[in-house]
Amino acid sequence: MKFVSRSLLAILLLAIIFILSKYILNQQHYKISKSEVYYIPDLPIKRDSIVVNLESQIPFMLVFSKDVKNSYDLLALDRHNDVAVRIIAYYLNDWVKDKDSIKRFFDNMIKSDPKNPAPLILRAKYEKYPVSLIDTSDLVLLKKACHLDWKNEEANYLLGILYYNAFIHENNTSRRASKLNYYAQKARHYLSLLYKFKSKFIFKGKFPLVQVCNFLGDKIHIEDFDNIRPNKKSTYFSIDSFLKLPKEWETNYKFNVLFEVKMAEEDVQFYSETLRDLKESPLTSDLYNKKIYRLTCFGPLSGISAVTIKNKNGKVDVYWKSRSIYSYNNLSEGTKELTLKDWQRFKVLIQKMEFWNIKPYAIDSNKLIPMNDGETWILEGVHKNKYNVIKKRESPFFKTPFENCCMYLYSLAGID
Repeated sequence: MKFVSRSLLAILLLAIIFILSKYILNQQHYKISKSEVYYIPDLPIKRDSIVVNLESQIPFMLVFSKDVKNSYDLLALDRHNDVAVRIIAYYLNDWVKDKDSIKRFFDNMIKSDPKNPAPLILRAKYEKYPVSLIDTSDLVLLKKACHLDWKNEEANYLLGILYYNAFIHENNTSRRASKLNYYAQKARHYLSLLYKFKSKFIFKGKFPLVQVCNFLGDKIHIEDFDNIRPNKKSTYFSIDSFLKLPKEWETNYKFNVLFEVKMAEEDVQFYSETLRDLKESPLTSDLYNKKIYRLTCFGPLSGISAVTIKNKNGKVDVYWKSRSIYSYNNLSEGTKELTLKDWQRFKVLIQKMEFWNIKPYAIDSNKLIPMNDGETWILEGVHKNKYNVIKKRESPFFKTPFENCCMYLYSLAGID
């Protein structure tokens, strides 16, 4: 009897294991039975909702069968959608581990639109994703893309970055003079075109460009690049607002600035979305003859708040908006008129911290003291035609001129 019971138990366990393994395999391996990349989805889909859903998966790379199916459906509507291609490439590379499938995927994409540079650029970015975004084997693809459209901003940016990475690598290894000059000149060529095109990628390529121009002794271009500014009407912050670069980074050719640029870009996106959620406008949208300062506080425990002080022809007002983590859907806001004496006290604190003499990316990150609760403060200022922004994480146990200034502005609003 015991033998029969054990046999039945063993059979039951094997059946459970078989069912679970079949489920897991079905989850991991989306069946790619078609040789074509594009097809008509079974049901109508909403492009924007799928893009939002897939973008939310990318930071964590939790890719399931439904995400791959949605990505293929999205390509039926948007032939070269970056998010969909990235999901599929990640899935084929990291889950299915099928090089033939990913090769066929990009081959079909290029064949379906041979005169368009977009498939070539996507292949260069994602065929080996996530192991390597760009390496020297992608030179041919990106140069073909530029041959199809020499003004293509992304192709020129990626070529410039590819040569910049080669320049940094050479500086950290053999340091052959001929190679260093060649890589630096190529990087300058492609990244400089972004400045000529007034491309959105110039803000990402600006800092690598400064390094290679310094190496080549090109002081003329450096002066031009220092004056590069984002679209003031649509941008809350520029990338250089949140960069953390070491001293003498401009001539430290072993230091690759791209990682810091990527981190700063993510910060810009996060904090801009937060201010947009508070229905705040970019302070840079109109700099003419204004005197405005805004403190934005971000904290996992305290929620989000923005306090703005404005002096318009001697009339001083403070505005505030806040959203608690416990009542996210409720936006609280208010305004209060201040005296000129309040404004003068605030101006003294601004002068003590030397706000206008601090470059955002020149702050020594080693001197920043993180708070235990992860509180982050961003102080922006507009004075006539000037704009500056400082981001710091301060300790409640060490009073600094920056913290004194921010706390005084916060107190003027009287937020509970």
